[in-house]
Amino acid sequence: MVSDYLNHSNNLTDEQLKEIVQSGLVEIGGHAINHPALTSLNKEAAMRAISDDKKFLEEKFGLKLTSFAYPYGLFNEEVEKLVKDAGYLQAVSVVTGAEQNESNRFFMFRIRSGNATGESLLKLLEKK
Repeated sequence: MVSDYLNHSNNLTDEQLKEIVQSGLVEIGGHAINHPALTSLNKEAAMRAISDDKKFLEEKFGLKLTSFAYPYGLFNEEVEKLVKDAGYLQAVSVVTGAEQNESNRFFMFRIRSGNATGESLLKLLEKK
């Protein structure tokens, strides 16, 4: 969730996010306060973008964020460390793959489903 995008045109409203949180069906994770390319920011600005987003969402919606998704999928060792220091337990990259283990907790792989649904999604997952 990009907290600065709440209540903007074509984005979730506070009320919609509250409804999602209350449903308990979806995990809400951090994504930096305004979706910057974290690798292009200095250390202090990157930490603010990561931690301000986490603090805002946790306080406003009564959450405990444990997962982070790197904006644009961009990360390096310094950004990974900042995400850890902000209190996240794992982070998602855009690196394609399915194998997860303790060593890649802060650059977890993704399977891009595109428009796959139903049987086509199951077939895609079986290939991985």
